Amino acid sequence: MLSDENLQALEDAGTPVILESLVDPDKDIQVMGKLGALMGKEERAQELTGFIEGYQDQIQERIAGVKPEDRPQVFFEWAGKEYYTVSNGNPSDILIRLAGGDNIAKNLGNSTHTYPTVSPEWVVDVDPDVII
Repeated sequence: MLSDENLQALEDAGTPVILESLVDPDKDIQVMGKLGALMGKEERAQELTGFIEGYQDQIQERIAGVKPEDRPQVFFEWAGKEYYTVSNGNPSDILIRLAGGDNIAKNLGNSTHTYPTVSPEWVVDVDPDVII
């Protein structure tokens, strides 16, 4: 991680900087391709992305026939903070969906806040099939 000050120092010194993150499954393949190109490791990046895409495809094949109403209801508690969860658009919400689950808190956030806090009573009332 770079502070803004360190980032500016690198840029002022003429050092090219790229800021990427591998936490968003919708963007990870693209980021790995960029990193492979930057490091001159395109072939290795293709191996890794092929490995990941193979498993993603396998999961999608296995859940393809599951009707939306039959998907397990999932409560995901984020980062050890009690009842702090994730909503629609958050990378963890995307992973829940890609794995075939339905995030019970998906509609609780908004475009700028994807980490809502819920109450234990809310979780009990919704009664998820899976708690992570």
